[in-house]
Amino acid sequence: MCVFMYVGEFDEYMWHGEMKKEAEFLRSIGTVARYTVEKGQHHRLETLAGANAGRLFDWFEETRKGCSK
Repeated sequence: MCVFMYVGEFDEYMWHGEMKKEAEFLRSIGTVARYTVEKGQHHRLETLAGANAGRLFDWFEETRKGCSK
């Protein structure tokens, strides 16, 4: 299983600690888990919207190939 998590640098809901902790736990049990802080972003991540959504599809392709660490 591959898990990709994103949080905005300025996310007002404070997801940072929870997501980082979850990614660390998942990695500890052998899951490929990535936690990414999107610089300059708030809760709604413009860096993954519209023309930038291709980054998400890249991860789908990586998952299809079995993930890599």
